[in-house]
Amino acid sequence: PERRLRPGSWSASVRRDIGSGHLTLTRWMVSRAPDLQELYADGPHMATRTYDLGRESMGVETLRGWDLGITQPLGDITLEANVYRYASSNYIYQRSTGRYYNTDSGGVRFECARLDLCLPVTQYEQAPARLQGYELELSRPWAWRQAQGPGLRGRIALTSDAVRGRLVNGPDLPRLPPPRIGL
Repeated sequence: PERRLRPGSWSASVRRDIGSGHLTLTRWMVSRAPDLQELYADGPHMATRTYDLGRESMGVETLRGWDLGITQPLGDITLEANVYRYASSNYIYQRSTGRYYNTDSGGVRFECARLDLCLPVTQYEQAPARLQGYELELSRPWAWRQAQGPGLRGRIALTSDAVRGRLVNGPDLPRLPPPRIGL
């Protein structure tokens, strides 16, 4: 069916220099139209091993958020950190229905005897949600010089990030990435 959805976005930020670093506060809003899968899915999704059901009645998803970031040199090391909080009155997510699609018989059931033949059934939904998290990076440049030639230069960084999301008056949001630490 023909639909007219009008997503948009805006942002505003304030930056304050602090010594050789800076602090940034950003307020923003972004919205997006649901994609085709979220609207019209009705079948197995073998990459995620789920049987997905779309919801044609979904509207534009809108997120509003605050970000607070700092960038600060600490001698040879640079600290970059960001904390954020987002809210949505119409967040799009996949909810488990508690049923299974049997790939052998093609039917939907409430139980599954053989997990190799069953796909959990998920339904795309829209509901109020809140998300919060952080991103952190400590980095240091390095250089390796050769007697002849240009040598090598780079940067080594220790990173970490995490996000936590909950439905308002409900459980944690499904399918969010786990906390990460990297080098």
